[in-house]
Amino acid sequence: MRALSALPFDDDLLHLILSFCPTFADMQDMALVSKSFLSRISDAPKGGNPSINNAVACNLVGPALPQALRVIRYPYPVDRSARDEQGEEPLATACPEADMACASIITLEEEKQLCSNAEIVETLEDAYSLTQKDRTSKRSVLTWEESFRFRRAMYRIMFYCKLFNGDVDDREEDVQLIRRQRIAVLSQYPTDQLLQLYAVVQFMRGILQEVCNEADIANGMVDLMLSAGPEGLSWVWEDEAYERLSELDFERLDEDEEDRLYDGYFSRALDSIWAAREVEAPKDVADAPASKWILDTVVGAEDTCSQCTTLGGLKLLTQANWHRIHFSPTRFLKGELRHNTVLTEAFKDVEYMEQHEHGPWISKMFDFTSTNTNETKEGEWAGWTSDRSYCQPCLFKFMEEHVWQWFREERVKDGWVPPAEDCPYGYDCKTMGEDEAHAVEKNHLCAPTMSETQVL
Repeated sequence: MRALSALPFDDDLLHLILSFCPTFADMQDMALVSKSFLSRISDAPKGGNPSINNAVACNLVGPALPQALRVIRYPYPVDRSARDEQGEEPLATACPEADMACASIITLEEEKQLCSNAEIVETLEDAYSLTQKDRTSKRSVLTWEESFRFRRAMYRIMFYCKLFNGDVDDREEDVQLIRRQRIAVLSQYPTDQLLQLYAVVQFMRGILQEVCNEADIANGMVDLMLSAGPEGLSWVWEDEAYERLSELDFERLDEDEEDRLYDGYFSRALDSIWAAREVEAPKDVADAPASKWILDTVVGAEDTCSQCTTLGGLKLLTQANWHRIHFSPTRFLKGELRHNTVLTEAFKDVEYMEQHEHGPWISKMFDFTSTNTNETKEGEWAGWTSDRSYCQPCLFKFMEEHVWQWFREERVKDGWVPPAEDCPYGYDCKTMGEDEAHAVEKNHLCAPTMSETQVL
């Protein structure tokens, strides 16, 4: 039997096997298997075959590889005369995407940058798919064509943000030059692809607006945060906050006059191009969302809540997007329980959670209901299961009805002994929020047997 160090394959077959590696890490793992693979990886490609590195890069990034390479290879080497020019054209046309397809072999450092950027784009594609395509899947379900449109646009946005990162004096002549350069860079793309870029920018804007209050939005914070590019957006998506964008100069928004450098970071240039091309400016509205330039189909766009038949479409809540719901867990303590500080402090001890843990916790309530009661089979809560879609009011109604029961059971498991006497007003008791002694002496984690209008 031949040793693995001498695999009985010819060079062409070794080249083909390695070219199918999905990532650079997988390719390096193959090199550890056999000296034949290691030798083939180290060799220059023969004849007209594409290099193994470039083939693996294409597997990793997909057909948007030219756009991805353009990002990591900026700034480009240009001749002295072009470097000295400060106009729009050299910046817009330097190292065009078309040249990337036949560029030199990808270096080790470029491999690392490609992997890092690919992870960012993959994260954002998952987010785009969840919010714009299919609310039931955390992983992207975009078709090949849809994914290509999205990724090509996202890498172009990454390139744009790398060019115009704000590292410049905010002088009038500089601002005017940058505005012309932005128009020149975006003008290189045909209208249909520019509309796709616009659609992705609108997606980014929506994510950023979710973490801003009205004052932030009015003050131009979203345009400033757009300049952080896809990487910054991935942080905001993961954290549901913008604290990691600390390198941005937020103080400039406190100045009296508008921030000329960031105002209309994308929109000003796009509006100029629509006008120059005599194209009607696109709109992002409910009946004609910008996503139509990326997506061919949307899953469940006309779906209704499984319980009240409210039309919700992509806004309906499912296991895949529960983790995106903003709430304080104590809000689900039924009736007056949330005003009982004795209980709310105990509740925090039982269930403290970060935002990303909201989804698993909601799922836990459905599991609790199905294993502890017969309500999923008969009665008011029949048919309420974790695999269905709900509008927010219906889901919150379900949570409020069951969280207090789950809380009571969890406290008992932890050794809590309920007070011997139940308060007749149960979770509707108003006194427990005002009288701590009453809150301690009586059990309020129970259904009322008497209404507040009745006198003991």
